[in-house]
Amino acid sequence: MKKTSIILFASIAFASTTALAQKTDTLLQSNNNYISKDVALDKDKATQVITVMDNYKQKVKTLTADDKLSDAEKRAKFNLLVDEKNTNLKKIVSDSQFEKLVPTTERQSTDSLTL
Repeated sequence: MKKTSIILFASIAFASTTALAQKTDTLLQSNNNYISKDVALDKDKATQVITVMDNYKQKVKTLTADDKLSDAEKRAKFNLLVDEKNTNLKKIVSDSQFEKLVPTTERQSTDSLTL
């Protein structure tokens, strides 16, 4: 009985992990297709853009989870992350492509932004 339970649990865990990996792959493919078609980038540049965006999202997630920083410190670091992301994207895409990728609120330099 114990052995059957362990095998069942392992099977469910494996199936869940596989499903999550497939969903992630599908989302990545969907993002890649959007960027390739709507922003008119080749697959290589689209992959570079996705990497920049994913790195940015992960850094923002880490920043927002940091309880040691005040709101003002978080805002300052967030502004630096936006500037870093924009700088990296501008190395990959043209100005018109950049406008399609980046929301208007994140296009200007964040040096002058305050909330």
